[in-house]
Amino acid sequence: MSESPSPAGLAADGLPGYGSRDRDVLRTLVDSLPDSIYVKDAEGHYILDNLAHRRRVGAKSPDDVVGKTVFDYFPREIAERFHADDEVILHSGLPLLNREEPIVDEDGTRRWISTTKVPFRDSDGRIMGIVCLSRDITEEKRAKEDLLQAHARLKKAHEDLRALQMQLVEAEKMKSIGRLAAGIAHEVRNPLAIITIGIDYLSQLDFNKDPSVPGIIHEISGAILRADRIVRGLLDFSAPRQLDVDLQDLNVVIEEALNLTRGTLLAKKN
Repeated sequence: MSESPSPAGLAADGLPGYGSRDRDVLRTLVDSLPDSIYVKDAEGHYILDNLAHRRRVGAKSPDDVVGKTVFDYFPREIAERFHADDEVILHSGLPLLNREEPIVDEDGTRRWISTTKVPFRDSDGRIMGIVCLSRDITEEKRAKEDLLQAHARLKKAHEDLRALQMQLVEAEKMKSIGRLAAGIAHEVRNPLAIITIGIDYLSQLDFNKDPSVPGIIHEISGAILRADRIVRGLLDFSAPRQLDVDLQDLNVVIEEALNLTRGTLLAKKN
């Protein structure tokens, strides 16, 4: 590693001033960690990092990193954000813990990291720089996004299923109404047939003493015909069949609809 000024408490290789063997053990330990570890001085220059950090920034050796800044490895917008965070820590003395933020690595891939930064102090308590630990959480983020998307799809499928269930319920209601209408229609047609036979018989008699009787019989016959049309409409409604589209006289359709609602319309009118 190249010669460069080191904060108090750090040896020339950027590690605490232990013996050579201790420094080797510490260096091995730091380089074995999967998370990026690095130390910066008060001006933002790297003075120590581990293998994971060098891989992230695309550096081949510690000498390639020492003395460099975030502006040497990241797009300016991201580097300015990192540097601003460092300045806040250096001036406030407060740590930054587990901040999740996006970065662009050396091959241009967008990734997510969770970063913790704490002030590095000398034996007198003065802030000499910052110590940083950064963890790649890209896969966790992607898994969370996949989970959210799966949840959204599941919610949509549940809503579709509920809508289909409601349609089936309504269809079953209509079938029940149809069965009820068929039963009522059959029960009504029988007395209507008897009344029709009676009217036919009465119409053949001589009512000279009361000239209004033929008119009354005619009105009754008309009422029976209207009732019979309604009953036939109920039977048509209740009968399961394949719907076909063909040309119809719109006036006939309207007249049949009015016949079915005639009682309701007359009640409202009165």
